Amino acid sequence: MEDLAVDKKRVLVGTSDDQLYSQVQRLLSGDGRVQVERVVFGGDVLMGCSKARPDLLILDEELSDIPTSEVIRSLRRIGDSQDLKIVCSAKSKNPKRCLEWGANEALVKETLSEDELAKVVYGSLNLSRELPEEDLNFRHKRRWPSWLSRFR
Repeated sequence: MEDLAVDKKRVLVGTSDDQLYSQVQRLLSGDGRVQVERVVFGGDVLMGCSKARPDLLILDEELSDIPTSEVIRSLRRIGDSQDLKIVCSAKSKNPKRCLEWGANEALVKETLSEDELAKVVYGSLNLSRELPEEDLNFRHKRRWPSWLSRFR
C-alpha cells in the first residue's frame, strides 16, 4: 500500500492575544496541510523553535515575559533559525520596527483582515490558498450493515 503520510507545515503562534490566535485558527483549521501550535511566552517560543523548527513563526509584538525584539534577535543568532520565516503582529501603527528586529513580515494587528493574514501566511509557507483537489472532492460513502440490505 502506498504511504499516505504527508509532511504537514508547522506554524507556531506566539501570542497571549486570543483574537489573533482565533484568526490564525479560522484561517488554517480546515487545511490538512498545516499544523498550528500556540505558546504564550517568549521563552516557550524559543524552546518550541529549538525542539522542532516550525515552518512559520507568527509572533505578537507584546509577549509577556521576554520582549519580542529579543526573541526575534535570539532566533536570528541561532544557526538553524537564521532563515526561519517570522511574521510579527504589531500593535502599533508603525510595524517597521518588527522588520528592524529581523521579522520577514509585519502586520498591523488593529487593521488586520483575514484576507491579508491569508496572503502573508500562505505566501510564507509557499502553499496555495486552494486546497488540493482530493480534499475538495471527498465524498462520504455510506455503508450499510449487511443485515440491513434485505430492507432496501
